[in-house]
Amino acid sequence: MVSGEDCVRALMRDDFHLVAAYGGRVELRRGGGPRVHVELVPELQENVLEEILERAGVPALRFVANLVFVHHQARDLRQKRLD
Repeated sequence: MVSGEDCVRALMRDDFHLVAAYGGRVELRRGGGPRVHVELVPELQENVLEEILERAGVPALRFVANLVFVHHQARDLRQKRLD
């Protein structure tokens, strides 16, 4: 399960930048590449996530590595707040 927000964070780790945000949706872009739209939903459907990664040109394995990093970073931040 991948939320739209986590998807955006993982893509931003891969040098994507926020281009626009509107109505529960964000638009990202890396360099001069295609724009990638991500719905900010609690859980992206598997086929939607596959389409996002294909359009972004990001291999699934690299996306998962970025996602793991994002989750660890968030956990570390929560832990620091508790300390």
